[in-house]
Amino acid sequence: MRKYIMGLLLVGVIIAAPGPVEGDSSAFKGTIYGYVYEATSGEPMPSVFVLCDGKSTPVTTDKDGRYEIEADFAPSTSYTVKCYAPGYPESSKTVETDSNGKAVADFHLSDNTEDREGQPIDAILNLPEPEETGPIMVLDKLWSVKKYSVAFSPNGQTLAYSWGKGTVTLWDILTDKWIRTLNGHSCLVASVAFSPDGRILASGSWDKMIKLWDPETGQELKTLEGHSDWVRGVAWSPDGRNIASGSDDNTVKIWDSKTGRELKTLEGHSNKVISVAWSPDGQTLASGSTDSTVILWDPTSGHEIKILPGHSSSVDCVAFSPDSRTLASAGSYDKTVKIWDTATGSEIRTLANHSSFVTNVAFSPDGQILASGCGDTIKLWDPTTGREIQILAGHSRIVNSVAFSPDSRTLASGSADGTIRLWSVA
Repeated sequence: MRKYIMGLLLVGVIIAAPGPVEGDSSAFKGTIYGYVYEATSGEPMPSVFVLCDGKSTPVTTDKDGRYEIEADFAPSTSYTVKCYAPGYPESSKTVETDSNGKAVADFHLSDNTEDREGQPIDAILNLPEPEETGPIMVLDKLWSVKKYSVAFSPNGQTLAYSWGKGTVTLWDILTDKWIRTLNGHSCLVASVAFSPDGRILASGSWDKMIKLWDPETGQELKTLEGHSDWVRGVAWSPDGRNIASGSDDNTVKIWDSKTGRELKTLEGHSNKVISVAWSPDGQTLASGSTDSTVILWDPTSGHEIKILPGHSSSVDCVAFSPDSRTLASAGSYDKTVKIWDTATGSEIRTLANHSSFVTNVAFSPDGQILASGCGDTIKLWDPTTGREIQILAGHSRIVNSVAFSPDSRTLASGSADGTIRLWSVA
């Protein structure tokens, strides 16, 4: 009997209205919103129930799995918020409002579950193998399976992407042909990254593991185990000797890429670490978290250098400029990208002209363009001036990942609409 993993990600934010609820001086009108999706495929659940303070509300989600309900909340009070779907266990969190009636709850549930008949509750996609499906999407060609993370090889000839079946696929950009599929993870692969010399590919998964692969042969070289929760991001040191990983266990780990040995665990975030990035000069490691902060670390000592606290919501992605002098961070729900001076930790500017939440950000290797994934579009910016250059429209659902080719002439974007697009940005 097949088992399906249900991941309920509830980013529940209780937002106090300007005034109290009429007739009750202590109650505040608030909103709970979040996203819920199936863990193995990453597909949004069409509907869920949200229970707060004993009241269960059926909610229909939008195309990205987002739901929203209104409720009344009192200041300095504990509430149990639950999110669940028929046939799946509940995902719950106890949150306490502050004196203004505001609180943030962020949690997920991952469990092997099935309905009473042993069938998946929401079998939206029967994912085909890529070699049976045809070419990957290039510019205006469509491909039918959801993609999650994309990465170019250092020579620009291979594109690696992960998708909901727990696999990583390699595609030849020059010939527009499938190369091979890497099988080994038991759950969704959230991040992929090539080593600086292109000889090893790292993948981080919700199965709590990092795997190292030989992209030429498809052989699994090593499995790095040590995280106690989902692995969200992986990044290589510029010399290729080390790998950094960020996890829902609130930590960043540094690994020896040759031996697979865990070298350091960096603790400082109070919530999940969604993204990690290594500066091109190798001197700094950055991590973004659902605690709304970015932390800069000394990767040699493991010590915290600076905390960058400017975002008001989860920091879903961090990326260094090619000269290592600036860092870009994507604050998903606050709909901004912030650019920081890495030497001083000061905020240089905020790119706020986003109409939807921002999930990812990337610098072009020549440093001339900053790309941000905003809802179902990609925005291109001049990182020096903060000027918006162009909007790339074509995806029909949330853009999960963006990556530039080594020559800065092509941008790859992976989306929940089931496509990868390659854009000419030269």
